[in-house]
Amino acid sequence: MRAVAVAAVSIAWLEFMGYIQKSRSRARAVALGGMFSALAVVMMSIGSIIPSLDMSSAFIAGIVIMVVRMEINRTAPITVYLVSGILSLIILPNRFAGICFMCYYGLYPIVKEYIERLR
Repeated sequence: MRAVAVAAVSIAWLEFMGYIQKSRSRARAVALGGMFSALAVVMMSIGSIIPSLDMSSAFIAGIVIMVVRMEINRTAPITVYLVSGILSLIILPNRFAGICFMCYYGLYPIVKEYIERLR
């Protein structure tokens, strides 16, 4: 049930913001955005189940953001980051992984790409 909610929110957000490139299939990008958002939340839920893995699970969810950048386009990771972070703060019982993801691990891949482009 939670995965369906994650997918629905991320699909609606991707369509609303129009972050999908024209050259790729719109349906493919929306589906990938929803699946990657759900995957990031599932990875952070592992940190809620096993407390010693909370920071590691947030780091793995940050790697999902890097994969989104490679698979969809440059602006979709921002949407997946926001959707995954907000849903992890709402859904997960232990919010430490979600807070780590929102403050550092999810934001780092996005900021890193923009800083590398400045060089």
